Amino acid sequence: MMASIPVTFLITITALLLRNQPVVGDMFSASADLANTFRLEQQVVNVLGELVAQTEAKLGIIRQYLKDYESVVEEKAASEEEFMERVAGNPIHAYRLMKRLYFDWQTVEKEIKTDNWRNALRQLEHVRMGAKFPKEEDFFGAAQALVRLQDTYELNMTQLARGNLWGRQTRA
Repeated sequence: MMASIPVTFLITITALLLRNQPVVGDMFSASADLANTFRLEQQVVNVLGELVAQTEAKLGIIRQYLKDYESVVEEKAASEEEFMERVAGNPIHAYRLMKRLYFDWQTVEKEIKTDNWRNALRQLEHVRMGAKFPKEEDFFGAAQALVRLQDTYELNMTQLARGNLWGRQTRA
């Protein structure tokens, strides 16, 4: 419901601004053009989804390192000196400390140094090469099309912004 208010506002303002303007930006009005644009967006979303998955995997490795550390410092002691004696005097803690700072830290460091952003940017640039991304006039052309629909069929702008067209709820 909250997301539909800004859309309603945007459509209303656009309608007022564009009511008597000539039609421009009809490049993306043909179904074939729109289908290709949706395919283009699908490629962009796939790249972004892969980036999110890689970033979440990195965060998982870092979180696991922090969790392993926290499991050690959770042990209560009267003072820090007593805590250090208990930790340093325990061979299991010593082993886990060496494991964290040798093996686990190498993994964390490798993940931090790996730059997935650049790879994603290259993939997005590749997707964009040769593709026709909508321009500003295409956006305004789509807005004008909505205004024409609203004017012609006397549609309720709020309902239209919510994706409700002639009583049929769409996912738009």
